[in-house]
Amino acid sequence: MSKILDDLSGVNPFFLELQKRVFLNSLWKSIVGDRISAHTYICEGKDKVLEIWVSDPMLGSDLRFMSSDILSMMKKNGLEFKKIDVKRLRGGTNDKQ
Repeated sequence: MSKILDDLSGVNPFFLELQKRVFLNSLWKSIVGDRISAHTYICEGKDKVLEIWVSDPMLGSDLRFMSSDILSMMKKNGLEFKKIDVKRLRGGTNDKQ
């Protein structure tokens, strides 16, 4: 899959963005683990801000506390963000408790 995205990203900007999102989500999972990544949604917001969406306010609080470590690990893996913005995901989710 990675090879296909590499080839297509040079042809179409959509695939370049998809490749970046796949890498970001894979890195996120390796940094925070399966349990946390299953209960969060992440994306790159404006101005190099890493947006972390959570449905559990306690998890959001924990992630805010860990933000400098998360930013450091992201940077070590080639993704540099200025800051982290933890946001509350409201409404229905697919969380399996």
